[in-house]
Amino acid sequence: MDVVTTHINEDSPEVIIIIANKQLTGRGRDDSSWYSPRGGFYGTFVLPFDGSLDSVQMRLIHYIAALSVVTAVEELTEISVKVKWPNDIVISKRKLGGILLEVLSLKCNFLLIGIGINVNVITEDFAQFTDLLATSLYDEVKKQIDLNLMKEKIIHNILQNLELFQEKEVEGIIQKLNQVLFNKGKNHIYKDKEMVCEGIDQEGFLILKNDEKRVLVSIEKSKEIKLLY
Repeated sequence: MDVVTTHINEDSPEVIIIIANKQLTGRGRDDSSWYSPRGGFYGTFVLPFDGSLDSVQMRLIHYIAALSVVTAVEELTEISVKVKWPNDIVISKRKLGGILLEVLSLKCNFLLIGIGINVNVITEDFAQFTDLLATSLYDEVKKQIDLNLMKEKIIHNILQNLELFQEKEVEGIIQKLNQVLFNKGKNHIYKDKEMVCEGIDQEGFLILKNDEKRVLVSIEKSKEIKLLY
């Protein structure tokens, strides 16, 4: 994502996809580090747009990216993959990858969708770099995954889902996301209160509820809640 400005044509209306074999300074949300050796999928989708994107649109595109990755992984491995809100891709309780969105303003505006997935990497090899409970597709299926095919599927899924988004087919996207939402039905702590996650609504808010109240939490305020395993 840091080198996008050296590759894009500011006058181009087309989607650009930049893929790295490895990253030297990979990062996640809140500038956390993301170890990115060879064998993973590290891609940034560059989407030009006119005007501005509102918070609802940003959330929905965020979910489109996550859902596209889940679908690609399941198609190639038949492993059950979940989205742990707001931006993690997980298998059981182990992190497989993540999604990161940024807006870049040049002559025109661009939305950057960064995706990092542990594909053919052995997570034991980078335990020294992170205390994250991580996994990879190689760890799960004990064989190499066709990385080119993974790239093709992720790209295809994102472009297809973005078309649905442009056609305002939001309901189907949210419905599919709730089917793979790791948080759904689990307990969370929100402002010192224990609440249950009911899923994600049509505007992309996480729904938390207990006997006292029902609250909607945006991705921007995700630090205010804690998932209880």
